[in-house]
Amino acid sequence: MENIITTEDIYNNLNIDLASRLNVAGQANATIVVNNYITERQEEIVEYIALHSYDGRFQAECFFTDEFYLDDLKRAILQQVKYVLDNSDMNYGGILMQSGGIQKLSIQERIVNMISPKAHLILANAGMLFCGRV
Repeated sequence: MENIITTEDIYNNLNIDLASRLNVAGQANATIVVNNYITERQEEIVEYIALHSYDGRFQAECFFTDEFYLDDLKRAILQQVKYVLDNSDMNYGGILMQSGGIQKLSIQERIVNMISPKAHLILANAGMLFCGRV
């Protein structure tokens, strides 16, 4: 699947120079690194939609081919990029160290931590996350 946002979209909407934030500006492989980063963020959104869709990944990929959903998907991916950049120190593993001891996180808790709350709202309001209602 092709990326639906570009570095220009990220700069124009979030005022973020992604190559600089990823510390690859001026390097020979900067374009590859930035594109891979965008692909990872988009893939996180695809997988999140798939987890909440009746038809899983097939349904998620269908949303990406439907012009009706593209603007909302772009906004969600942009929010995911910002969220991951702002929370780069977040622990996605299954163990959380706290002052009171060690807490094991469930898979659902890890998934919730991985997705931008704003991206979740955008996807839910656009009707891309199945809520169990018919």
